[in-house]
Amino acid sequence: MKQKNKMNRAVAQFRQWSNKRYAVFNSLHRSIKICTLALAYSLVSKPVTVKAESADTLQIKNQEIDDVVVVSSLLELKNFQTGRSVEIVQPTQIQSSPATSIDDLLRYIPGVESQTRGAFGSQTDFSIRGSNFNQVLVLIDGHPISEPLTAHYNSNLPITPSEIDHIEVIKGPASGEYGADAMGGVIHFISKTFAKNQQAKNLQAEIKALGGQHALLQTNAGGYFQTDRWRFAAGGFINKSDGNKLSSGLYNFFDNRTYSFSTRYNLSDKWSLAYRGAIDDRHFNAQYYYWANMQDSAEETLSRQRHHAQLCRASDAYTTTISGSYLNTNDIYKTNSIYPKNDQTTEVAALKINQQWTVNDKIRLAAGTDVDLRRIESNNRGNHGTYKYAIYLLASIRPTDKLSVNTSVRNEKHEKYGNHLLPQLSLAYKIIDNINGRLAAARAIRMPDFTELYYNKLRQNVPVNSRMGNPELKVEKSWNTEVGVDFFLERLANISITGFYRETKGLIDYVNILSSEVPFLTNLLPNTTYNVALNNSTTKTSGLETNISRKVSLNSKSYIQVLAGYTWLHVDASFEKNALPYYLGNHAKHNLNGTATIRLSNLQIEVNGLYRIRDAKYEAAINRYMAGGYALFNTSTSYAFYKERISAIVQINNILDRKYSDFPGVDAPGRWIAAGLRIKLEN
Repeated sequence: MKQKNKMNRAVAQFRQWSNKRYAVFNSLHRSIKICTLALAYSLVSKPVTVKAESADTLQIKNQEIDDVVVVSSLLELKNFQTGRSVEIVQPTQIQSSPATSIDDLLRYIPGVESQTRGAFGSQTDFSIRGSNFNQVLVLIDGHPISEPLTAHYNSNLPITPSEIDHIEVIKGPASGEYGADAMGGVIHFISKTFAKNQQAKNLQAEIKALGGQHALLQTNAGGYFQTDRWRFAAGGFINKSDGNKLSSGLYNFFDNRTYSFSTRYNLSDKWSLAYRGAIDDRHFNAQYYYWANMQDSAEETLSRQRHHAQLCRASDAYTTTISGSYLNTNDIYKTNSIYPKNDQTTEVAALKINQQWTVNDKIRLAAGTDVDLRRIESNNRGNHGTYKYAIYLLASIRPTDKLSVNTSVRNEKHEKYGNHLLPQLSLAYKIIDNINGRLAAARAIRMPDFTELYYNKLRQNVPVNSRMGNPELKVEKSWNTEVGVDFFLERLANISITGFYRETKGLIDYVNILSSEVPFLTNLLPNTTYNVALNNSTTKTSGLETNISRKVSLNSKSYIQVLAGYTWLHVDASFEKNALPYYLGNHAKHNLNGTATIRLSNLQIEVNGLYRIRDAKYEAAINRYMAGGYALFNTSTSYAFYKERISAIVQINNILDRKYSDFPGVDAPGRWIAAGLRIKLEN
C-alpha cells in the first residue's frame, strides 16, 4: 500500500493481490482509491469481561441471561436489549456434541435447518426461517466468508473447532447491519483470539481422534495459549473416509481438512493487533449435487485460503477498529469422464472501518464503512469483477431501564445494482423481571452470485435441461417483521416464542422453461427446455418458532439438560412462470430439533435429534427423490478418567439407519459408528 497527498486529503491506493491475472483489484481495470477520514470509527464495543463457564455448563444460567453480550449485534448489546431472537452455542456444546462437523452441529440448533449433501460436512446449505441457502450470511470474527461463486460453499468454514470461542445465530434479517445476503439470518463464529473476553485458562490443548466404519478417520487437534499481552491459537481438523455405498453404486467418499492459526498482541492498554490465517481443503463425491442426470458421477475439489487482520483501539468512551480480510477459493468440478471439468477461482477482499461511541449509560452510537471487492476467473462462467461499498449508522437508546430502542440505517452501493437503503428497527421491553418482549422490523436484500448470473455462459450447445445463469437478474428484496416474548423461569425453564413474517419480491430460483423464452442466452439448443435462473417468485413467509431449555443440577458433577425447538412455516408463493422453482420447497414446513444431555459424574451421554416434514409437491416438480418427512438421531457417550484429562468416546450417527435426504436426490449417510479418545490439557 502506498500513500500520497492530494487536495489535503489522505488517499490510500491498494496494490496488493495484483500479481495474478484474476486478482481482485487488477481485475476491475481501474484504480481503487479509498479516502481515509481523520476519524475512522468502529462498531465493535469496548472489551467486555465475561465470566468463563465451568466445563459442565452448557447454557447460561437463568439469572445471567441479561448479562450475555451478543457480539453479532454490531453495538454488542446485552441479550435482552437486542430485541432479536439470538441463539448462543457455547464451547462445551461443540466439544460434547456427536456432530461430525461444525455445520452438522448447527442442524440441532432451534430455528436453524442444515441441509446436507455430503457426509461429515462435505457440503451443507443453511436455512433460517424458511430462507434459501443464499439468504443466510456466515461470518467469522465479523467478516463475511460468503462465496461469490455460490453460497453452497458457505459451510466450508476456514476455522477449526478448537479455535471457536462461541457461535451466535441471529434469526431474522440483519442487512441493516451487515448488508446483502442477511435476509434469513446470520451465523457468526467468534474465535478465541479475536473474542473480547479473556479465556479462563492460560493454556488449553486438546486432541480428539476417532476411527470407525468405512475407514473413517476423524481428528481434531488444537491449542490456545495466552499471556498478559499475547494470545496464540492453532488447530487442525480432518474428516476422511472411503464412504458408504450409495443407491447409484458409487461411494460417498470424502477427504476434508482444515488448518488454522491466529495470534493477538496487546500493543498497550488500549491498542491491539490480531491476525488469523486458515486453509480449508476438501475432495468428495458430488453425484447429483447439482444435476439430475444418470450420467452424473461427479467429484469436486475445493481449496480455500483466508487471511484476516485487525487493528483496534479501545477506551471507555469509544472503540475504533480497522480490519481487512482476503479469501481465495479454487473449485474444480468434474461431472464425468465425458464432459470437461469446471475450473474456477474466486477472490474476495473486504475492508471495514468502524467506530462506536458510548455517550452515556443510556445512549450508544456507531458508524462505519465497508468496501467489498469480488472477482472470478472460470472456464465455464467467464471472468468477472465487481465491487460494492456501504456506509451505516446505528443507535441504541434506553429511555428507561426497561425499554431499549435499537435502530440502524445502511446505504449499500453496488457497481451494477445501484443504491439500496436498508433500515432496521428493534424494540426490547422488560415486562417484568423474568419476561422480555421483543419487536423488530427490517428491509433486506440479496444480490445474485456468479453462478446465478453466468453459469454455462461459455459452453456451446448446452445439453437439454441443464442449468443456465441469467445476466439479467435483479436484486431480491424483502420486508420483515417479528414479535416475540422470552420467559426466564428459574425453577422451570427458559422459553422463547417468536412469530415472524417475510415478504420477498424477485426471489431468484431455477425454473424449467423453453429456450425460446430466454432470447438473451444464445448458446441454447432450439425447441428444448432449460433450468434458467429467474426472478420468478413473490413469496409471503409466515411462521412461528419456539425454543425451550431446562437444566437440572443433581450435584456438583452431575446434571440433566434439554434444549429443544420447533419451527412452523407457511409459504404463499406466486410465480411469473407457470412452473415450480427448484429450491423454494426445500425447507421443512415443520422442523423439530434439539439436544438432551445427561452427565453422571465422569459419564456423559448426549443425544441430538430432529424431525422434519416437507411439502411433497416439490419432489414431483423437480423429478428427484426428497424425503417428505423423517426423524434422525445421533448419540455420543464419553467416560472421563485420569483426572478427567482423558475420555473414551463412542459415537453413533443416524442411530435408526434412516434413509433420508436433506437435498433432493442426494443420499444422506446411513448409520455410522465411530470410537476413540479425547485428551485435554489445561493450566
